[in-house]
Amino acid sequence: MDEQKRYVCEACGESFDSQEELRRHVYAVGLVE
Repeated sequence: MDEQKRYVCEACGESFDSQEELRRHVYAVGLVE
């Protein structure tokens, strides 16, 4: 089983390999307060 941590966008369910990728996605989509 793959033990790699996945970072999932709560809003759209898209998953990313790193927290940095997730953060970039969240900013791009405009989900940050």
